[in-house]
Amino acid sequence: MQNLAPTAGTWIAKCFTDQMLLLFLVPSLIGILLVVGYVMVLPDKPLETKPPREGFKAVLRTYWVSPRQHPDFAWAWLSRFLLTLANWIFTTFRLIYLQHEMRLTSAEATETLATGVLMYGFCVMGSAQAAGWLSDHFGRRKPFIAVAAVLFGIGMVILSQADTIGVFYCAELVLGLGFGTYLGVDLALVIDVLPDPENPSKDLGIFNIAMSAPQIFAPALGALLISLGGGHNYSILLITASAVCLCGALAILPVRKVR
Repeated sequence: MQNLAPTAGTWIAKCFTDQMLLLFLVPSLIGILLVVGYVMVLPDKPLETKPPREGFKAVLRTYWVSPRQHPDFAWAWLSRFLLTLANWIFTTFRLIYLQHEMRLTSAEATETLATGVLMYGFCVMGSAQAAGWLSDHFGRRKPFIAVAAVLFGIGMVILSQADTIGVFYCAELVLGLGFGTYLGVDLALVIDVLPDPENPSKDLGIFNIAMSAPQIFAPALGALLISLGGGHNYSILLITASAVCLCGALAILPVRKVR
């Protein structure tokens, strides 16, 4: 669903490119309605005992997991952060990339992006399911993360050489396969290295920061990279994304609890 939503959102936005107010309101309204529906049908299990009252400092302490005491979890967190950052460095700027590098008009770039996101999304979802099943079948996690990093790097190389829309679509397919392979295995790896497997919610929440925080930093970092050398420097953007992806793959090697 995390990958189906952006795909659906892109196609919805495609219908309102000339109506900026609706472009923002329609997806927001859909989100509100779905969340309200989810809350109404969610079988929420009440706590058996009321938790003790704790101050603000106690709340802040829950966001800290000691890397010294739980190194495997720390390395897995860093790997997720870096690979997600690499992914969002590019995906944030796909539209203007098409306009600047492919010389497409706004309408043409929007149409191309919608198709590219659709292809990327289906590749992510399909490869995530396949990689997850194969990982369980062979009882291995790390090799799949390595394959994901290689695929992501290949996708970036293809993208850096793209001079036609067809080559851009090819890069989207390879990038989708790489990121999907990573997502399908990474969460399973993290569950294997949770600091407290009997109480996973808090630690999984901390791990989710490694997915959400890069989405905040990637636009600023990407804009800085593109602006180097006078602007529109997408080569540096793609090279940096590939290097960050490689570092993310290497960060998983020190994890000892899983193979």
